[in-house]
Amino acid sequence: DLHRLIRRQRQMCIRDSSETALQDYYVALRFTLPKDFGSWLTNAIAVRYKTESATSINSYVSVYVFKGGNASAIASVTDNANTDWTNIAITSAALGSWVAGDVLELYIKLASKDNYFARCGYIRFKYSRKT
Repeated sequence: DLHRLIRRQRQMCIRDSSETALQDYYVALRFTLPKDFGSWLTNAIAVRYKTESATSINSYVSVYVFKGGNASAIASVTDNANTDWTNIAITSAALGSWVAGDVLELYIKLASKDNYFARCGYIRFKYSRKT
């Protein structure tokens, strides 16, 4: 059934490069926290990723989190390499205090060289709702 097949599809970003020096590509997302946002849960943000190389000298994925209006990242996890699908985690402690209506800017850097790939899959936000 085509409808079921479409629902099972996942979006993925892929970066590969035949250059001998690392080449990078950024995916940028803006997310306004909803009206019922209470606080971040412990494992607040997860970005699923996979690289073809187990070492970051060939390919890697980095994640940077900005609070709307701030010029500096408030959290980052850089140079991640893993040949299995795994998560880059950003904790609530790293994010600090947020309120409903705040704008979260997420930048995902995919870097690769020598025909290696870097991929990112889903992004998950975990937070408690105000009651």
